[in-house]
Amino acid sequence: MRLGKSLGLATGLVFATAVSASAVTYATTVESTTLGTVGASYAGSGRDDSSNALGAPDGAFYSPGVGGEIVVSFGTVFTGDGVVYEVTNGSPAGWPESVDIYVSNSAMGAWGTAVASVDNSAAASGATFTFAGAWQYMRLVDTSVAAASGGADADGFDIDAIGVQAVPVPASALLLGAALAGLGVARRKS
Repeated sequence: MRLGKSLGLATGLVFATAVSASAVTYATTVESTTLGTVGASYAGSGRDDSSNALGAPDGAFYSPGVGGEIVVSFGTVFTGDGVVYEVTNGSPAGWPESVDIYVSNSAMGAWGTAVASVDNSAAASGATFTFAGAWQYMRLVDTSVAAASGGADADGFDIDAIGVQAVPVPASALLLGAALAGLGVARRKS
């Protein structure tokens, strides 16, 4: 399902890696969702509101269901470091849940191999992960086991917020300009 719902950018998180707080950009748009297996208490609980996964951590969350997924974008190209927050009502050990995280330059594209696997005990206070390359979209796929994460009432990993390190547009434009100038100089010499 295509949602395209947007919120403003929010910043202010310190990564465990040396990324400054001002470098974090949180998800701004839900590109698509696929609902997995959910329990009877899911309907009407607000857990089906995918916009809860957007913006900075605030305690509101989206549950894609066991085996479900969400694809988000950040309003900019991102690279290097990411963070994900999960809400499990203070008891991650009692409700083991997890997600695999993928990156791509196409919202419906080739996702390749997961860049990270995160469980809710690590994500309760913000689980950080690192990946290579510059990307436009991130996909979180729930890998929870229904029986372990609450049986009939399972709804999987509860996504509060997803953040990345944005690629600064002016810096990337300067690099592109320098590269093109270098190619021009190299061409003249030959």
